[in-house]
Amino acid sequence: MTLRRAEASDVEDMVRLLKDNDLPSADIGEHLENVLVAWDDGRLIGMVGAEYSGTDALLRSLAVEKASRGQGLGIALSKAILSLMKERGVQRAALLTTTAEGFFRKQGFVAVSKDRIPEIVRSSKEFRLYCPSTAVCMIKELK
Repeated sequence: MTLRRAEASDVEDMVRLLKDNDLPSADIGEHLENVLVAWDDGRLIGMVGAEYSGTDALLRSLAVEKASRGQGLGIALSKAILSLMKERGVQRAALLTTTAEGFFRKQGFVAVSKDRIPEIVRSSKEFRLYCPSTAVCMIKELK
């Protein structure tokens, strides 16, 4: 498996993977410099992205193909993007999820009430346009 930063040539496969995981894909090309992709044997098997605003970041688009689940790839992708966030000086990571609250809780994220949603989440297209109102916002302090 190869883990690297996304490139323009990855977008079609990224959109497919996001759609297969019922995740928003409309603006993924806008954030390529902040997306990590995992390739194995010529196919995209996982990805994760981020959006940054000062010392806050939004973790987004963590997806693993169905055939590659249960092997620790989601954890590896999560750790890799959180490590990059720390390198950039991020102190708090946030995310929105409708299906993976348990997974992210195991990674140290905690659910927050709607009134504590960080501004980076509130101002993101993911929050404003793509995620349903039932999405749970979670944060993790990276200090």
